[in-house]
Amino acid sequence: MKSSDRVHSLARGLKLLETAVAMRGGTVFELAAASGFGRTSVYRIADTLVAEGFLARSGKRYEPTPATRALSEGYGESVWIAQSAVDPIRRLAKAIDWPIALSTFAGSHMLVRYATDDESPYAFRPVAPGTRMTLTASAAGRTYLAFAQLADVENLLAIAAADPDVRGSLPVSVDTIVAEFAATRARGHYAMQRRDPDFLFVAVPIFGPRGIVGCLTVRIIASAMRLQAAEARYAPLLKATAEEISSAIGGREAPAVNGAVAAS
Repeated sequence: MKSSDRVHSLARGLKLLETAVAMRGGTVFELAAASGFGRTSVYRIADTLVAEGFLARSGKRYEPTPATRALSEGYGESVWIAQSAVDPIRRLAKAIDWPIALSTFAGSHMLVRYATDDESPYAFRPVAPGTRMTLTASAAGRTYLAFAQLADVENLLAIAAADPDVRGSLPVSVDTIVAEFAATRARGHYAMQRRDPDFLFVAVPIFGPRGIVGCLTVRIIASAMRLQAAEARYAPLLKATAEEISSAIGGREAPAVNGAVAAS
């Protein structure tokens, strides 16, 4: 590539992001020394990366967010999904008929990576791979938040709160958030009903070596049963499948989320 074709601001932003990831975050002085950029440039680039959700400001430090980690894990996700997740999910889908989706965190949303809608007789309004779901208003997103580590939760909620499309779906108080996450972790799943269209959702976590990596969600037409019946019938089956996938990829559950969660 000719030097005249390069987008220099993008190249500098990527280099600073790479530096921040390698250092696990740092102050402006530390990032400037490691990257070779001037402090004024580091301030400007780092603040842009904060605005885009790839760095988070913590006092004088700039630290990588889960969105940054998601960039590096995208390729790995496609591998473990293909090798370890598809067959167990298809077996479960065949046994229960309702459509199942596997989603992972991507930026500020949950992204459907695999879905069985094309094999389900009850896939009303089918969901396809590539569908984005809000982090705070979807069963998969709430499950992901509940099982993420505390530092990740704080950053994820800050990212979600800055998105006008999802801001209204955030819990109204820190106490509500903490209580909901604790209840979800105790149950091992999250269940909800959504109107228009009227569906029930039950979601469970999938764990990799460093904690939660995704969620399995079953989608049920609400007129077929009550939410409590859906939980009782399908949560154990989803958990068994999620545990099979987690075991295959060397998964372990992250430590419990304790303490207050920052709200924005």
